[in-house]
Amino acid sequence: MTSSNYKTAHTVVYIKRGTTGLSGELIGICDALFIGFYTGRAIRCCVSPRSSPAVYSTVITRDLFDFGLLHMPLNSTLISKSPPPPAPSPLEKVLQHAPPSFKSPYAVTITGQEPKDYASRISTLKSVGGTIQLNTLHVLADRFILNGRANGLLADLGLLFSRFERGVRGHELYGTVDRYYGRCVKSLFRPSAQVQAWLEKFEAALGDGVRIGVHIRMGQGKSDWTDSRPFLEQKHVDAFIKRLKKFVAQQRRSHKGGVKIFLSTDSSEEEALMRRSFPGMVVTTEGFRRSHVGGVRAAKVTQEAVMKAVLDQMLLGKCDYLFLTRMSGFSKMGLYFAEENTSFKYIWLRLLQSL
Repeated sequence: MTSSNYKTAHTVVYIKRGTTGLSGELIGICDALFIGFYTGRAIRCCVSPRSSPAVYSTVITRDLFDFGLLHMPLNSTLISKSPPPPAPSPLEKVLQHAPPSFKSPYAVTITGQEPKDYASRISTLKSVGGTIQLNTLHVLADRFILNGRANGLLADLGLLFSRFERGVRGHELYGTVDRYYGRCVKSLFRPSAQVQAWLEKFEAALGDGVRIGVHIRMGQGKSDWTDSRPFLEQKHVDAFIKRLKKFVAQQRRSHKGGVKIFLSTDSSEEEALMRRSFPGMVVTTEGFRRSHVGGVRAAKVTQEAVMKAVLDQMLLGKCDYLFLTRMSGFSKMGLYFAEENTSFKYIWLRLLQSL
């Protein structure tokens, strides 16, 4: 069934919650997709010229993404430096689901905070009749994967070699979570023609040498917008820059093509510091005003700011090495747009020792 007019109450719908930004919304769609796979549900589509064709979202639009669910089939080979076992891609898996076009009450709403946590007890989702609403602020794939109940699905998606493996634990768990989101993001959220044109312009500035991607999110009191949460202190950035200079020198000695740094940051001060520290090497998405796109404290979200956020994440994904901010969903999304197994480290004093 492929008709967009097919009507069914057996669906899962993702709805943006609160001040969730671009990264959180992309993650939310991937979580909805996981539930759709596991329970045989359709993914709710809401098609209009400037709205998302799959979710209720103010920033994920056709202007920005060539949303894969509307363009089947796609090549089943997912982007990876280390190819996974042969498996259908998430998009091909979705072919069995028809996008609905109707309004119906929700049988259950998942926030990740309710006492009866359907996200961690994923087997109970199959018994839910009607439409499931996903309305979360944080990732859920770790809960989906942790108890081993979804191993069959994970094996089908190439994330496990066998459905008979034990539940995934520890560092292996979060590696599997990152692979799931990475494969979904690269398959589902391909750049629109407009975004691709901008990407090519900035990629030309990065050149064909070594590309180092850096995301510095300062947060509270340090960003260009009002942010209630601190992420980095100046001492972390200063220590990182010292180590980055050594890393750049090493790369210059071993690569004749030169080195460029793509910088994404929430702070004009940190951008100026990076430009002083690495003259002529720093590339940013100049011409676009930076801002949070989740509507923090009623801040007006502009299309310009959304475009910058999308470009920054995708350009981080074009880099050979990544240096990211801990606990930042924006940083993680840059990693998910990158090729699988791209080298990354966090800008944090004790985590930079091996740099």
